[in-house]
Amino acid sequence: MASLLFSGLQVGEMFLKNRIIMPAINHCYSPDGFCGKQIKDYYQRRAKGGVGMIVVGGCFIDKAGAGSKMIDISSDAFNDDLSKLTFAINDEDAAAVAQLFHGGYYANPAKTGLQNIGPSAVYSSFSKTTPKEMDETDMDTVVKAYAAAALRARKCGFDAVEILGSAGYLIAEFLSPYTNKRQDEYGGKTEGRVRFLLRVISAIKAAAGASLPIIVRISGNDFMAGGNSSAEAVMIARLLAENGVAAISVTGGWHESRVPQLPWQLPPGGYHYLAQQVRGAVDIPVFAANRINTPELAEHLLAIGAADAICMGRPLIADPDFPHKAQYKQEALIRPCIACGQSCTDKVFSGQEVGCALNPQAGQEYQTTEKIRKVRFAKKVLVIGGGITGAHAAIAAAQRGHKVTLWEKEEHLGGHLYYAGKMGMNAEFLKLLAYLETMLSLQGVDVCLGKKATVKNVQEIPVDTVILSSGSKLASCPLNTSEFSGNTGDALAVWNGQCLPRQNVIIIGGGSLGCLTALLLARQSSLSPEQLRFLLMFEAESTETVARLAVQCSRNIIIVEQGKKLGRGIGAGTRWPILQELSRYGVEFCSESTVIAATKKTVTIQKADGAIFEKTADTLLWATGFVPNRELYMGLANAGKKIILIGDADRPAGIAHGVVQALEAVGSI
Repeated sequence: MASLLFSGLQVGEMFLKNRIIMPAINHCYSPDGFCGKQIKDYYQRRAKGGVGMIVVGGCFIDKAGAGSKMIDISSDAFNDDLSKLTFAINDEDAAAVAQLFHGGYYANPAKTGLQNIGPSAVYSSFSKTTPKEMDETDMDTVVKAYAAAALRARKCGFDAVEILGSAGYLIAEFLSPYTNKRQDEYGGKTEGRVRFLLRVISAIKAAAGASLPIIVRISGNDFMAGGNSSAEAVMIARLLAENGVAAISVTGGWHESRVPQLPWQLPPGGYHYLAQQVRGAVDIPVFAANRINTPELAEHLLAIGAADAICMGRPLIADPDFPHKAQYKQEALIRPCIACGQSCTDKVFSGQEVGCALNPQAGQEYQTTEKIRKVRFAKKVLVIGGGITGAHAAIAAAQRGHKVTLWEKEEHLGGHLYYAGKMGMNAEFLKLLAYLETMLSLQGVDVCLGKKATVKNVQEIPVDTVILSSGSKLASCPLNTSEFSGNTGDALAVWNGQCLPRQNVIIIGGGSLGCLTALLLARQSSLSPEQLRFLLMFEAESTETVARLAVQCSRNIIIVEQGKKLGRGIGAGTRWPILQELSRYGVEFCSESTVIAATKKTVTIQKADGAIFEKTADTLLWATGFVPNRELYMGLANAGKKIILIGDADRPAGIAHGVVQALEAVGSI
C-alpha cells in the first residue's frame, strides 16, 4: 500500500517531498534575535531526519511585537544568519518557511520597552496588559513591517512565509470578535475582521512577489467565550483562499483558552476535525496539527481527507529521525513524545530553552554529537531497576559496547509510569515502554524481569560496575489509622490494583500523586467515553444531560494538602488542566489543612488557622510525597561494592533529570 504521508505535495510554487511539517515553536534559542549555531544545528538535524517542511519561528517583524528570545527578522542585520539557516535546512532537502510573528496584546511591554498594540483596547489575561488600540498610522506601520519581513525572508532563501494568525497574537486578535471591537471597516462582521489580514497579504505579494507562497496559520476554533467558532473559522479560510494564499495551517485555541492544546489530556489528533472542516471548504492545501504523534495516525488522517499535510512539533523534538524511521518501516524505533511538557512547554513559558525529557540532545546539537563513542575495553555492567531511568542507562551502556544485564523486581518495566499508562492516565507511557523494550532487545541487553536485587545476589554476580536505579517510594502515612474502619492504603496501591476505594475518599497529600490519584478515581466513577458516545449517537439523552453526566462523579473525593497550592510537582502546562478537571468532577480541595485523626468512619481535619472539622470517609489514602529508595544502596555501599546511584533513587526530580543522569553515569564508565 502506497504511503500518503510520503507522497509529494505542491504548495503554491513550493514542492514538498513529503507531508510531514514541523510547525513553528518558540525554542528560546535566540536571546539576541540572531539565528546562531544552536538553532541552526537544531533545525538542520530535523531536516536531516527527513521532515518535508520546517516552519522557522516565530520570527518577529518589529520590536513592539517581539516575543521572548525569538528570532528577529525586523532588519537586515539578521540576514546573514537567516541565510545560513535556510541553506542548512535546504541542504538536507527540506523546505524552509519563515513564520512572521507579531505578538499584539500578548507582547510584554516590560520586555520590549514599547507599548503593545491590538485592534482594540481589550485586556489580556496572558500578558496582564491592555494594549493601545491601533489607529491608521499603527496599521500602516505594521503592514509595512510584514511586507519588509517577507521580502527579507525571500532574500534569505526561505521558500515561503507563514503568517501567524492563531493562538491569540495580533492577526488572531483582528480575526476574533473576542478582541476586535472596532466599529470601522476592520471590525464588525467576519469580512471586516479579516480585512487587516488581507491587507497584510496584499502588501507581502506586492513587496516579495506573487510567486512567494503565503501560508496562514489560523485557529480552527478560538475556544474563547465570544471568540470565533469552527464555523467562523471556515468562513475566514474561504476568504483567505479567495485572496491567493497557498495553504492554511489549522490549530486550535489561544494561549488564554481553558481548553488543553498540547498536554496528554488532549487525545491524539483531537483537533483534526477543525482542519477537516476547513479542508472541505477550500481548494488549497490544509494542514492539521496538535498531538498527531504516530505515523499510523498521520496516515489515517490523510486517508480520510482530514488534511493534506500533518504538523508534528514535539514528536520531532523527541525524535528528529521520526520521518525516516516511519518511511523505512522502523516505527518501533521511534522515540515517542509522551506529552509530558516537562522540557518543552513548561520551559518556554518560563523563558527557558526548549528541550525534551526523553531526548537530552534536543537543542544541544551544537555542542554534542549523536554518535555513541564506543569504549576500547568493554565492561560488565549491571543495571538494577527497569524504570525509565534504568532502561535508558542500560540502553546507553550497551550502545557504548559494554555487556549489560538489567534486573527488575517486577514482571514489567516502567516503574510507576507503567501503572499510569495501564490505568489510562497517559497512554503515551505504554508507547514509551514498548520503545524501551525494543531498544533493550536491539542492543542485546539481558533483561531479567521478576529479579529482585539483594546485597547477597549482587555480590555474587561478576560485574565491573553497578548502576542503581531503584527509584523512589512513598513516605509513610503521617497518622495512626488503627481505629479507622474503612479501607486504607497508599495511593500507589490504587494504581497497582491492591486497593479499591469506596464511595467517600479522603486523600492526604495534594502533590502530583494525590491529584492524579483523585483524577483517576473520579474518572473511574463517571461514565466512560464509550458510554457518552453511545448516548450521543443514539440520542438516548439530551446533549445537556450527556454534558452533565460527563463530569458527574459517583465518589465524594477530598484532597487534604498542608501547603497553599495543589499540584506540587506537576508542570505548569499540565497542572491547570488537571485541577480544572478535578473541579468539574466536584473534587473538594482542603489546602493549608492537616488530617489529625481517623476514627471509625470519621476523619478530623485541622485548618492552618486552628479551625477543626470532620468528614465522613470509608477510604483513606495517603500520597505524602516520594522519598529515594536507598536501602539496597546503603547495603551495597557498606559491603564495599562500587555503585552509581541515579534517578529517583538519588532524588525524585522527574523524567528529564533521570534520563540525563543515566547518560552521564554511562559516560563515566
